[in-house]
Amino acid sequence: SDLSILPVLNKKQLCICTFDYDGQGRTNYSKVEAIASKEKKANIKWTYHPHYTGVEHSPTTGDYFMEDYFAINSYRDILKNNIDKKNKFKDFEQGVKAKSIIENNYKNFKDVDFVNFKIFLNKILEIRKDFYNLKPIKSKKK
Repeated sequence: SDLSILPVLNKKQLCICTFDYDGQGRTNYSKVEAIASKEKKANIKWTYHPHYTGVEHSPTTGDYFMEDYFAINSYRDILKNNIDKKNKFKDFEQGVKAKSIIENNYKNFKDVDFVNFKIFLNKILEIRKDFYNLKPIKSKKK
């Protein structure tokens, strides 16, 4: 397809595909896995967004989205204000989308609101380290 990264990805470049653990994420995870295997692309890696508590994903743990890394308190007040602005039944039918509230306001979140991303970023660094066979970075002694 015209949108494929395969034609421009050289063997030394790493492509990491990350997915929510939901219906669409599981479908796309399987598609990437199949393409990478069929094309024998060792430089294409795929993973789900790991749960910030470290629990393994399974049908019993339910869906998990990248947005779940943000504590609800980071956007609760914005969500409440959004609801309070609604004045009629039709306003509520359109719903308040927490995802769009996060997308429009994350730049104003406090540093602490991003702390749950650590497990995700560590996962990406681990995949990168394994692919490039990197040695752990040693801290310099002072």
